[in-house]
Amino acid sequence: MIRPHRPQRSRPCISARPSRTAPPASSRGRRHLPRSRAVPEMVALARSIRRYRDLIWNTLDHGLSNARSEATNTHLRALTKRAYGCHSPEALIGMAMLTRGGLCPALPGRK
Repeated sequence: MIRPHRPQRSRPCISARPSRTAPPASSRGRRHLPRSRAVPEMVALARSIRRYRDLIWNTLDHGLSNARSEATNTHLRALTKRAYGCHSPEALIGMAMLTRGGLCPALPGRK
C-alpha cells in the first residue's frame, strides 16, 4: 500500500524552553478539575513530576542518564554467571578488567 507523503511536525528545541517559574502559555487561563474529581493516576503522575522536576530539567539540560552504569551492571552480572566455572575470583576480575576496565594488554606476536 502506498501512502502519501506527510511532512513531519518539527519538535521544539529542548534547550530553548520557557522559564521554570512561569506556567506554560497553553495552561494560562485554563480551568483545571479539582483533585477530588481528577483521575487518580494522573494526580499521582503530576505529583511525581512536581517532585522530580529539577532532576528532570537537569537530565534534559546536560543530556546525562544512568544508561551507562545500568549497562555496566548488567554486563558485570553476566560476567559473574560466566565466572562460576572458574576456580578463583581473579578470573572474574580479569574478565571485568578486559571488557569494562579499559585494560588493553599487548598481545604476543603483534606490534
